[in-house]
Amino acid sequence: MELEKFSSAGSNLSQENNQYNKQAEKYNSLREGLHQKYVKRPSIERIFDVQDITNNKILDLACGEGENSRFLSRKGARVTGLDLSSKLVEIAKQKNEKYDMNVEYVIGDAFTFANINEQYDFILGVYFLNYAESKEQLKIFFAKAKKHLKPKGRMVFLVPDYDFREYYKKYGIESFRPKNEGDILRFNIYDDDGNCKLKLQCVYWQIETYKQVFQSVGLNYKEHPLVVSKEGIEKFGSEFWDELKENPIFRIFEVYE
Repeated sequence: MELEKFSSAGSNLSQENNQYNKQAEKYNSLREGLHQKYVKRPSIERIFDVQDITNNKILDLACGEGENSRFLSRKGARVTGLDLSSKLVEIAKQKNEKYDMNVEYVIGDAFTFANINEQYDFILGVYFLNYAESKEQLKIFFAKAKKHLKPKGRMVFLVPDYDFREYYKKYGIESFRPKNEGDILRFNIYDDDGNCKLKLQCVYWQIETYKQVFQSVGLNYKEHPLVVSKEGIEKFGSEFWDELKENPIFRIFEVYE
């Protein structure tokens, strides 16, 4: 079967012809499986919960329907969300009104910082770097990113780690890893009842490649541990999460000069 073109944030597709536009309503209605609800969200939120970000300017790259943007705004930050999918941006704007939020949303290619002309205290990219089509594109992105950071600014990136386990259906995700880095990787997202709700694609990059790119452009990094929420442990028990903690589905890096 011929693979569909991608991506949500990448530069090779028009905003009206990418996979997230085509599945925007499905993406919006699905909270993306157990690993997303009980590990991804608390792991990201913990990074910002332990510091005061009141009035910090934060850029949320490939923001989708704005879940992370809204969380940061509730913490008192001044948030701009950028995404290539016009349909997801429209949904995010509708949720601004629904939840009485004050997040600015912009349509554009996150890899080129399209329509972004300011500097930020934080740049956040959740499941974003894995849409880079080449290592060179990653390097060019970080060269641009440094120009959009305030002095002492930080970047936080969550990237998938598909090198330990290819199949994690019990956690809500199933991936089909290709043989070579830089090739298209297909993955499916399941709801809590085990039904496949989304079929998506990104680019397969190894974790070491991200680290090498950070270093090659003169950036430092540190890795944040994953957190399983109290609700996740109470609902499924601590042993249920042992495999994921030993072989993470994703990794979170804080990147800085």
